[in-house]
Amino acid sequence: MRIRLLTLGPQEIKYWTEQILDVYRQAFEAPPYNTQEEGVQSFGLVLPRHSLRSGFRFHAAYDEEAQRIAGFIYGYTSRPGQWWHDTIREAMPHAMACEWFQDTLELVELAVQPGAQGCGLGGWLHDILLQNTPHRTALLSTYDGETNGMQLYRKRGWRPLLPHFYFPGGDKPMSIMGRQLR
Repeated sequence: MRIRLLTLGPQEIKYWTEQILDVYRQAFEAPPYNTQEEGVQSFGLVLPRHSLRSGFRFHAAYDEEAQRIAGFIYGYTSRPGQWWHDTIREAMPHAMACEWFQDTLELVELAVQPGAQGCGLGGWLHDILLQNTPHRTALLSTYDGETNGMQLYRKRGWRPLLPHFYFPGGDKPMSIMGRQLR
C-alpha cells in the first residue's frame, strides 16, 4: 500500500464525500458500533457543517494503488453553542470542565477501512492531526470498550475523563477522553 496524505478543506470534501462515507460505513458497520445506513447518511450531512467550524482540520490517507481513501481524521476548535461541547461540558464537574474546555481541539472522527487497520494508518493520521495544533487540550468520545480505537488512544496518551458516558438518546457506553497538548 502506497499512502499519500490529503489535507482537505470544505470544497475538497465535497469532491471526496462518497469515498469518505464509504470508509465511515466500513469502519463502523461491524460490532460494537453497528452503524446502519441511516447513521452513515447522517454523518454525510454533518460533515459539511463541521467543515465550516473554526480550526477545522481534515486529513485523509489516500491509497495510491487502490486509488481510494483508506482512512481519515478530522477535528476543530471546541466552542460553546456546539452540541458536543455543551453536552460534555455540562456532564463534567465544574473544575474538570474549566481545565479541559479552554483552548480545546475536538477530535471528531477517526476512521480506517478494516482491510487497512493494523498497518499504523490510524496512528499516523492521529499524529498528523495533533501535530502543530495551537490548542492546549484535546477531547474526544469513543466507544467504551476494547476496540482498536481505544487501544490507539491509550497508547498515545489519552486518558478517560468520563467513562461509561451515555449521550442523550444514546444506547452505547462511550468514554470521553482527554489529552494535554502543551
